[in-house]
Amino acid sequence: MGFVDNAIARCEEAWERELEHPFVCGIADGTLSQERFRHYLQQDFVFLVAYCRVLAFAVAYCEDLEKMERFAGLLQATLGEEMSLHRQVCEEYGIDAPTLEKTVPSPTCVAYTNHLLSAAKSGDLALLCAALLPCAVGYARIGMRLAETGVHPPVKAYREWIASYASEPFQAWAEWLANLTDRLATTCDEATRDRMHALFARSVDLEIRFWEMAWNLEGA
Repeated sequence: MGFVDNAIARCEEAWERELEHPFVCGIADGTLSQERFRHYLQQDFVFLVAYCRVLAFAVAYCEDLEKMERFAGLLQATLGEEMSLHRQVCEEYGIDAPTLEKTVPSPTCVAYTNHLLSAAKSGDLALLCAALLPCAVGYARIGMRLAETGVHPPVKAYREWIASYASEPFQAWAEWLANLTDRLATTCDEATRDRMHALFARSVDLEIRFWEMAWNLEGA
């Protein structure tokens, strides 16, 4: 069993809690309140800014052009396309760009972004990937699970959210990052792999707490 399968198996119960979280279920059936989704959008924007910084660290740590191109490509896509779409959806929910960019991060958002940036500043690509992977794999799993069940929420933004994370490009990114993390883990000593597992588990916990933050309107 590779590192990723082992890490996911260790956190399987938590993964299921994430898939069954009322926020996720509310997106699937369209019952999620607009207030909660709006709060999520604003906090997710703050998260994406930090996410871009983590990707920039990843580019710097890569030892070959293929990896640099993948991380740099995702960084550009996030800064350009995804951030632009995020602003567009937020405007549909009454959040203009100046308001969005002045969003005060919730305590959970601060904890998660600090966690990722700390791993990014470690100087070790394996540790960075282990911390980053639960976000990619978690959203890929949710997107694919909802798409496969054939849900069709009445809210346009919710349908687009599901389609985005079930899309081939996002699924391919999550798979590539998982494969890279597995390869990097094989070159690490046992102590580093233990740190990778700890970072992965912490990120899984913070993913769930992020849903809780949005559901409970933490910091709103």
